[in-house]
Amino acid sequence: MTQPPPLFITARPGIRQFVADYFWFLVKNVIGWLLILISGPVGVALPGPGGIPLFLIGFGLISLPGKRRLTSRMLRGRRLNLTRRPFVFFKLAVALLLPLGLFWYAAHRDQQWVAWLVNHAWVGLLMYCAATVIGWHVGYRLLQLVNLFIKALPRMRRKLRPWLRRHGIHLLPPRRRRRGRGAPSSNDDSESDEQTIISLHHRHRARLRQWWKASSRYIRLGVATTLMAVIILMMLRPIYRSWPSVQERLLASWTQASLNLLIPGLIFTIMFALFLFIFRALVWRRMLRAFGHDVPLMPAMRIWSYSELARYLPGSIFQVIGRAYMLRRYRVSGTVSSTVQLLELTLFLLANIVLALACLAWLGVKQMDGPARNWMLTAMILAPALAILVHPRIYYRLVNWVLARLGKPAIVQRLRGKQMLLLLGWTFIGLLWQSAGVYIVAAGPLKLQLAKWWVVAGAYSLAWVAGFLAIFSSAGMGVRELVFGTVMLLILPPRVRAELGDTSVILATMYFIAFLLRLWTIIGELVFAGVITYLDRHHVAHDLINTDVEPSAATLTTQDHV
Repeated sequence: MTQPPPLFITARPGIRQFVADYFWFLVKNVIGWLLILISGPVGVALPGPGGIPLFLIGFGLISLPGKRRLTSRMLRGRRLNLTRRPFVFFKLAVALLLPLGLFWYAAHRDQQWVAWLVNHAWVGLLMYCAATVIGWHVGYRLLQLVNLFIKALPRMRRKLRPWLRRHGIHLLPPRRRRRGRGAPSSNDDSESDEQTIISLHHRHRARLRQWWKASSRYIRLGVATTLMAVIILMMLRPIYRSWPSVQERLLASWTQASLNLLIPGLIFTIMFALFLFIFRALVWRRMLRAFGHDVPLMPAMRIWSYSELARYLPGSIFQVIGRAYMLRRYRVSGTVSSTVQLLELTLFLLANIVLALACLAWLGVKQMDGPARNWMLTAMILAPALAILVHPRIYYRLVNWVLARLGKPAIVQRLRGKQMLLLLGWTFIGLLWQSAGVYIVAAGPLKLQLAKWWVVAGAYSLAWVAGFLAIFSSAGMGVRELVFGTVMLLILPPRVRAELGDTSVILATMYFIAFLLRLWTIIGELVFAGVITYLDRHHVAHDLINTDVEPSAATLTTQDHV
């Protein structure tokens, strides 16, 4: 029994191939239209063939019904029938829109005769009718120019086609007949022969694949770094412009700087390090134990802290790979490590969203502005979706389905629903503890009342959500500070607004405090990692000497189900 021919002929089955094919479909159409648009300026600027190869390559990349037949007719010099309906519509559109465009341009240039025509409507109507007749003839002449160009295409084809063939580019390659009704074409292109007008030699394809394999990582890194740098520069700009006012308010004297920044910062650093230990790392270890791996306390804390510091490296993959690699010594497979880490981050993200919505809902979305409002709407949408996702029946079924697609064994021993709820509640308490430290840092410079503590907690949780979802930014750098400063503008007391005066000074103060919070959190992570490394120094030395994977005494009593 023969099957219908597939839409895309490739070797990788399943959802990954579906996403890859349609991603390439969108990318090549975007690239194709860009090449078509720039072919004109390139053809004018460069001698020789100019932009014709760029136009042909771009036209070959885009998807258009009947593209091969249209290209073949044009290359053979078959001119357009200007009496057909599409070309009549084109002339009519030019006739009606061209005069309107000219009048709009003249009005934009503040021409006095346009105002005179407005006051004399009949004269303006007559001029528009005359311009419409002229526009009709302009459209007709444009189509005649296209026909002249098509008439010259056969001569250009006889010169251009051998030149392209010598360079490994085949224009209108011969179509291959399929043997049998459902047999795929022998052509390895992703498109059917009806769409193929440009075929590249295999050496060009190999070079493109090699180039993409070597440079894709750097391209993604460059795009992410650029976006993150733009956001940080946007925040540093008001700080730089208003630095004298910010310095006068926060750093006028050593006593004032200590009371406003240093002492609260040190308190927040200690509180944040305890938060990482009690409410983050221990929760992750408890999840790991529920999956059947009882890693010793100090090595587990060290592995978690090191992998968290890897967030600041470009690309989030280092956090996942680093944790899985360090857990290999304790006989934890990469599948279990990634599953537990995904569950940990999902629960922590859900806890932040719940706290942000609970604390900021009374402010109202309409009062927020800029990125804060967008991230608040995102949190409102994600809250029910994540609550459904972390349900054990849905989460583990989805994980096992993905593992089956990847050829991995299913997860058998797992974290139960009641345990998830307890860990989610414990994480929520930890976020309140962290928010108390944030309030200690922000309350002094901004003179916040104790009643505003809840808003500070919601602002920092929403900022963490924004930084986590901004995948282009390492550890949410820049995005978290931008959202936190924007939300804090809503609760700034009127007296402080009057003291700061200018809006730029207010923004500079908010962003400066947000950057200080980032600095204190980084110091807290380093303190936590340093203390754990010192306490676990014997395991660190043992791991450096013995690199082979050996089961620990605790893990010998458990069964690795993966």
